[in-house]
Amino acid sequence: MAVSISGEGGITGSSKYTFDTNVSVGGTLTYEDVTSVDSIGIITAQAGIRVTGGSVAIGTDTAATSDTFLQVTNPAAHTEVVITSKNDSGSIINMGDVDDYNIGRIKYDNSTDSMQIQTNNAERVRVDNSGNLLVGTTTVNGKMSVEMATDKVISFNGNQGEVGSVPAILASNSAGNALASMGFRATDLRFATGSAERMRITSAGNVGIGSTIPTTKLDVVGRIIKTEYNPGELIECLETIANGRECILSSGSYTPTNVTGVQDLTSSYAAINGSIFTYNVPVGTKRLVYDFWVYMKDKDVGPLLHFKGLTTPDGSSTYTTVNDSRTTWRGSTANADYQIWIHNRMVLFDHSSEDLANGLLNSLGGSTRKLKFQCREYSGTYEAQLHVTNNWDGGGTDVLCRPQIRISAYA
Repeated sequence: MAVSISGEGGITGSSKYTFDTNVSVGGTLTYEDVTSVDSIGIITAQAGIRVTGGSVAIGTDTAATSDTFLQVTNPAAHTEVVITSKNDSGSIINMGDVDDYNIGRIKYDNSTDSMQIQTNNAERVRVDNSGNLLVGTTTVNGKMSVEMATDKVISFNGNQGEVGSVPAILASNSAGNALASMGFRATDLRFATGSAERMRITSAGNVGIGSTIPTTKLDVVGRIIKTEYNPGELIECLETIANGRECILSSGSYTPTNVTGVQDLTSSYAAINGSIFTYNVPVGTKRLVYDFWVYMKDKDVGPLLHFKGLTTPDGSSTYTTVNDSRTTWRGSTANADYQIWIHNRMVLFDHSSEDLANGLLNSLGGSTRKLKFQCREYSGTYEAQLHVTNNWDGGGTDVLCRPQIRISAYA
C-alpha cells in the first residue's frame, strides 16, 4: 500500500514503511537512522533511540511525573519500574505497582551522599561515600555493619574493640560501643569482650585464656571446671586430716570432725572418730575411693582389731557394709608396745550389673553418699586405743594423732 500523509502530516496505512534516508520529526533529524515503522507504530532504528529533554513511557501512555526519565509498565502483571531524578534528594529507580505503591527502590541520596536499597518505603541497605556497607543500620561501625536486633550491630573490619588491634568482626551497640570482637594483631588471633582481651591464639597454635603469652598448647589463668572426663581420669580429690577445718571442692564444702582426744574401743563395732563423711559424688564418677589412716597404740599385749567400711546413698540412715573394706589387724603377743598407723580403704564402683552382696554399689554419679569406718576389739584381752601415741622423748606425755583422710573420685 502506498504511504499517505494527511491532516497535520500524520502517516496512515497498514503496511510496513521503509525510509531510504534519515527521517526528521518536527524539523529535527532523528538521533539514529530510522529504518522502518510498522503498522502499529513500532519504530525500528539501526542502533537505538535517544530522547532529549523528555521522558519515555513503555506500556503506558504517559510518565508518572515531570522528573521521570523512564516508566516501564506491565499492565498484565500490574507492576512498573520508574527511573526518576530529583534535584533535592537524588536519582531513584522505583519498583512498585501501577497504583504507585512502592515495592522496592534503589536510590542515590544527595543529603547523605549514599546509595540506598529500600523496601516498603523503608531503607534496608546503604553504601556510603567511603564504601562502607550498612545493613539495617545507618551508623558506621566498620567496613560492613549489620544490625542483628535492636541495639545489636555486627561489623566486619571494624576499627574498635580490643585495644591496639583492628578486629575483623565487631559486635557493638547502635552507639558504637564495643560489646565483643575478634581480630588479628601481628600473628595472633585475639578475642575480646568490651575492650578487654579474653582469649588469644598464637601463630604457634598455643591458646591462652586469661593469658596473653601462652607458652603451652593451653594456658589458662583461672579455674577449669568440666563435666566430662576421660576414662580413669581423677575428677577431684579431698585430702585432709580430722581437724575441723573446712575443705572446698568443686562438688561442695566439707568439714571433717575435729578429733581432740583418745578413743577407747570395745568388743562392739563403733564409728571411728573423724571417719564419718557426707560426700557429693561428682557427675561422671565410676570409682569412689575412701582412704582413711588411723593411729593406734596398744593397751594389752598383742591387740587384735577388726575394721570395716560402711556407706549409705543419698542421706539414708541405713548403712550397708562394703565387704571388700573388711580388715583385721593383729599384733604379736611377744611385744607389749605397739604404736602404728593402720590404713583402711573403701572402693565403690558404678556397675549396674553388680549387687550389694559383692560389695559393688550402683548409681554413684551425681548422688550423695555417707561414708564411715568402724572398729572393734576382739575382746577385753586384746585392747587398743585410737588417735594417741606415747611420747618417749623423756616427758612421758601421750601425744594426739589425728586421722588422715583422702577421698578420690575417678571417671
